[in-house]
Amino acid sequence: MIGIRVDLSTSKTEYQYGESLSLAGLSVYQIFDDETEALLQEGDYEINFGGYSANEPGEYQITVTYQEFTENFKVKVLARQVESLRLSLAEIKTTYQAGETLDLSGLRVYAVYADASEERLSEGDYTVDESEFDNTKAGEYKIKVSYGGKTAEFTVTVQVAKKGCRSFFGTSFALSLGLLASVFFVLRRRK
Repeated sequence: MIGIRVDLSTSKTEYQYGESLSLAGLSVYQIFDDETEALLQEGDYEINFGGYSANEPGEYQITVTYQEFTENFKVKVLARQVESLRLSLAEIKTTYQAGETLDLSGLRVYAVYADASEERLSEGDYTVDESEFDNTKAGEYKIKVSYGGKTAEFTVTVQVAKKGCRSFFGTSFALSLGLLASVFFVLRRRK
């Protein structure tokens, strides 16, 4: 015997995040001096899984050993695919007065995965598009948050303070009327 050969043609080598390693379809052959091969039975050889972790994306080297011969192959765990984003706005200001700067310090962003699990993202992990926000004009503005090819948005409102109307019957007139009434009352008491 001069070696072994691992046939992966019907075996899976890429796994989704969280998916268990399956060696179904793996075939191991012993190779003889005359280059003929014989299929080994599953219990004839040993497999070292190379620290395979279904919850750690990356490549893992799997080693097959039969007698003194070894053969390696790689499997890959793909990164989790983001299904959607969830935004928590409980601690964020969503109403602004004209001239105020947008403050997103309370924003919480969560990646939601296919298995319904969530992961809170750090501020540098996602991008925020606040290009629609205009703190000089009253209105509602969409703020977009993106991560992993997914986007979520929320609305903030800018309010412009209304200026009081100055008219003949404004505050000055009311004060003057009140003063006249007081003077009239005092004069009337003196009589």
